[in-house]
Amino acid sequence: MKKVLSLTLILAFLVMPFVVSAAPSLVEYSSPTVTVTGNEIMVKAHLKNVGTEMTESWLLELQPRPSSLLSWIGGQETCDSSHPENVHKDFQLSSGGIAHITLTSTVSDGLYDVFLVMTDSCCNTNPDCQAKEPYGWGEFLGTYAVGGACTDTDGGEDYYVKGTTTATDGTATDYCSGHSVIEYYCGSDDTLRAVSYYCTYGCSDGACMHRPINWEGAVKANDRFYCEIPYEYIESLYGSDVQKIVGGTLSLDFNSPPNGVCGDGVCNYGETSENCPEDCPIGTITLDFTGLTLSIIGLSILALTIFI
Repeated sequence: MKKVLSLTLILAFLVMPFVVSAAPSLVEYSSPTVTVTGNEIMVKAHLKNVGTEMTESWLLELQPRPSSLLSWIGGQETCDSSHPENVHKDFQLSSGGIAHITLTSTVSDGLYDVFLVMTDSCCNTNPDCQAKEPYGWGEFLGTYAVGGACTDTDGGEDYYVKGTTTATDGTATDYCSGHSVIEYYCGSDDTLRAVSYYCTYGCSDGACMHRPINWEGAVKANDRFYCEIPYEYIESLYGSDVQKIVGGTLSLDFNSPPNGVCGDGVCNYGETSENCPEDCPIGTITLDFTGLTLSIIGLSILALTIFI
């Protein structure tokens, strides 16, 4: 009799921690979806209780925060009346129960980092509120443009610059796919659009590469670079202030020609006497010939410069 009683007490002691620790446990039944229409952000969450029955209601809150680094530093209290854009719903699930919760927030035009927050009560009235999984103090769902605020960091369909596009249906960054670049841009309805563009000279880090250039034999004179023009002719014009590029670099410790920025001494493609007068003085004509820039400077010197 004593042995049976002892065994019963041991089993009860071993089982007790598991019985006490049993509690509701929520997981995502499927991933949440985000839809932006006009100035409304709608999020649908799908939850399942794989634990015990919930004896009290919890709440799920949608928090669209203005996009910035600050949106990631600490969350906002749930049920905070100073943030009317944050909306929440209370819910309660039995063991094995499933909930499909839709939250809709109305915000002004702009970019928003969208978060879902789950707590056991309103934190603005209960300082002892607890975060609950699967969203806790805030799960980031993505950055979205609201009210026609689609942006593209490379300015649009620029295959030679890697950019990130933030639209009403999400954010995407240009990337390479073999010899092509997948270029994202804003559609007319402020949604993401993409095009595959074949890069003649290859793709690297989300952008097409420019034509490879061999600067051997180029000439630097009067703070400008000249290609395919006889060195003797340039020397006759500028005298000692002329250096040849040897092995891709200039003698006298000069660096190789810069990568096409205003102020580099080269009238690059896209530069004019208006937007870059220091490189393209009045009288300079710049034409695009598939990576070549033909410059007629002062109508006296024919200079063929190549940009990279």
